[in-house]
Amino acid sequence: MTKAREEDYQGELPDGMVALMIPNAEIKETFETTVIKWFDDSTKKWNRNALFDAVWNGDCEGITKEMNALL
Repeated sequence: MTKAREEDYQGELPDGMVALMIPNAEIKETFETTVIKWFDDSTKKWNRNALFDAVWNGDCEGITKEMNALL
């Protein structure tokens, strides 16, 4: 992942946050095949309710905690 250029991202971000993007087609393909399969396999065993709650409530610390647990 790389930092998105301002022209690639339309919106406001909270202080200290950056928008990310997949840098090129090769990395995108790797992400789509390898990373998504790994997440799919991992998340079948993981209770996602806390992550979803954090996302819907805009709880950045909660999202970070849940993603760190998953990773």
